[in-house]
Amino acid sequence: YEILRGDWSSDVCSSDSPSHNARMHHMNKFLISIGLALTTAQADSVDHARQSVSDWVQTEQAISRESLDWQADKTLLSDMITIAQKRVASLQQQVEAHATFTSLAKEERRKLSEQDTQITEYTHVIEQLLDDAEVFIRRLLPQLPPPLQDELAASLKRLPDGESTLTVSLSERMQTITTILSQLRAFDQTVSIHQAIRAVPDSDNEIAVRTIWVGLGQAYYIAPSDAGYGLPSPSGWTWHSAPELSDAIQRSIQQIETTSSTPQLIDLPIQIKGGAL
Repeated sequence: YEILRGDWSSDVCSSDSPSHNARMHHMNKFLISIGLALTTAQADSVDHARQSVSDWVQTEQAISRESLDWQADKTLLSDMITIAQKRVASLQQQVEAHATFTSLAKEERRKLSEQDTQITEYTHVIEQLLDDAEVFIRRLLPQLPPPLQDELAASLKRLPDGESTLTVSLSERMQTITTILSQLRAFDQTVSIHQAIRAVPDSDNEIAVRTIWVGLGQAYYIAPSDAGYGLPSPSGWTWHSAPELSDAIQRSIQQIETTSSTPQLIDLPIQIKGGAL
């Protein structure tokens, strides 16, 4: 209120009126209410702000922790990725090496298969050659000189016969045939003298007979009562009496047995390439 000059008593008295006091009472209550409201609002605002700041701080701390954890996890994941990449690269190299090895193995297997095929073919050829050689030796056997047949007895027993070829290896068969052929060659390149008890032509009596074997294809014999020559045939040796050759055969035996004597020319008949003697 503005105080003016006037009747002071009337003004003061008017303020003391009941209506004026009531209005002032309500005004005070209103102001107090507003003050309390403002105070409460301010307090709530401060608490809210404090809570917001606290929540923000906690959130920032959580974010910071998560960031640190993520950095650690990121480093770990990066290391794991690097290790995995190296492992993958190593495995890739192993796969490539395995592929190369597999390719080489396939090529080697192909070569071995070709070699196995060739060996099988060669084996069939060798088996056929051995079969033919064994058949030839058995057919030739009767035509061989008896002393040579005796020498070959052990080797001839190793010749397969019929189904026995299934139990004798190729190397054993080859060795047997090689041994027999070597003995044939050695005998054919020598002149040897053997003595045996047998019958002479035109006689059934067995007597001591000395025989000069000239290789595989010619022989001369001399006995106390006969002399002659022998020739091979598919069924065995055939002996022919020729007493007129007795002296020449005797001198030939002396020449062969006496190595220190002077060589001499001795006239004896001989058959060449299956012709006449």
